[in-house]
Amino acid sequence: MRTKIVPPTDEQRRNFVKYFRKPLQEFIDPQLLDFDIIKFDDWLNPPDGTSTREFILEHYGAMAVVLVENLIRDIGIKFVTGSEADE
Repeated sequence: MRTKIVPPTDEQRRNFVKYFRKPLQEFIDPQLLDFDIIKFDDWLNPPDGTSTREFILEHYGAMAVVLVENLIRDIGIKFVTGSEADE
């Protein structure tokens, strides 16, 4: 098993700025190279009793929710096997 660094795409970077008016890089953990949801949540500062997802949906829309979910799932250091390791 090998590791592979998967950076955010240019489209993800553009869309992040479009929705949140902040550079995505501010929320990329420099050691793990993944999306730092804790730092992002601290910046969003949703009220007590409101999830981050609910807050994003209400204030930024459904596509912003999809973007954040994709960032959490897709970027960072990933473990790969077989043909994926050769990409």
